[in-house]
Amino acid sequence: MKEFNYEELLQILESEDCKDYYEPSLQKPNSDKLKELLDKHIDSENIQSKTVLGIDIYRYSKYKELPQNLVPFVSDLLLKETIRQCLKGENFIFQQFKNENSFMKAFINTGDGGFFIFDTPIHAIVFAIHFEVILRTFNSFHFYPKLRNIMGNVSLRYSMTYDKVYKYKNSHYGPGIITNARILSKDKLNRFLIDENSYEWLLLNINGVENLQTLLLNEIHHINEFETYNKKRMSSLIFVPPKIRNHYYSLEGIILGINNVDIQKIGEIEAKQDKMSIYNLHIQYSTIFSDEKDDAKSSKFTISLGNLNVSGISDE
Repeated sequence: MKEFNYEELLQILESEDCKDYYEPSLQKPNSDKLKELLDKHIDSENIQSKTVLGIDIYRYSKYKELPQNLVPFVSDLLLKETIRQCLKGENFIFQQFKNENSFMKAFINTGDGGFFIFDTPIHAIVFAIHFEVILRTFNSFHFYPKLRNIMGNVSLRYSMTYDKVYKYKNSHYGPGIITNARILSKDKLNRFLIDENSYEWLLLNINGVENLQTLLLNEIHHINEFETYNKKRMSSLIFVPPKIRNHYYSLEGIILGINNVDIQKIGEIEAKQDKMSIYNLHIQYSTIFSDEKDDAKSSKFTISLGNLNVSGISDE
């Protein structure tokens, strides 16, 4: 990812500009040379596109005082458990992340959620599914049940965009993040909204988002962004091989993995005078969670990431 350095930009600025200018006859300066140097240094055309996953705790401002004050802590709790689950169970998809700290370097924290920067929409979708599973274990009183009793039911809304992102002073900026925040702000329900670029990426690379329910890891490995990944680490809780899916179905009566994907084009919405084409994504996923101290104690979970309601997208 392209990263811009303050000192380098300042050096360019001071080579063609001056900090103080108080001449008697003040005139609008010629900035052509400075613009040329900045254009060459930034090289906007070659800034890479990344996937931005926006996560937001829905309507947390409506919570009572104590639960509202606990939202940043609960958000961190869910986030850390999701990262742990991804590192443990998705060692192919997330093999570029060595530990929690490397995950957090790709995260912009907003207190009630934040924005993750990933290489592809597949990374973002897999992470979002695991986040929703951990949220379900919390809401169903399996994960810190006493805290859940205090907080009440927690719901999330998600948005995914694929556009240019760059780093400056250890943080991330760019249209991918700006568009993501605008889409997230338009949602008045707990949906998973994606932009046209994400939809097109999935269409190009896996023949459409609906194919997530039949996608295999060896097929993902052929996608450009995954070609350098270590094939020896081919395991996943999301993309379950058919033999294992069938085995668990006969044993537990549950089809592991992604069971259903729905995508609906909502159309164009306007945010801050910019028109954006967005889609409503709904994914159903099934898994089994057990007590880490006693594997004999387990529960089946089927979660829905997003929902099928396309009404209520605000154009205000």
